[in-house]
Amino acid sequence: MPAYASLLRYGDPELVGRAVATAVARGYGRIKLHEVDLACIRAAREAAPAEIPLMLDINCAWDTAEQAVDSAAPSPA
Repeated sequence: MPAYASLLRYGDPELVGRAVATAVARGYGRIKLHEVDLACIRAAREAAPAEIPLMLDINCAWDTAEQAVDSAAPSPA
């Protein structure tokens, strides 16, 4: 039965990357994050192979779907 690693909210990209790499090394094929900061989410994506899906549990940090979409959109340069 497939299992996923459910990580804490670390709030620091370096810590997120290390936690994701550890979960992958332990054999988890799916990772659930509790991060709301885009830099932390990017660190997780960089630490996990592309074939490992990432899930986000943001614990109601956004009130509307529009806020969620806006948070995922790249910032204007």
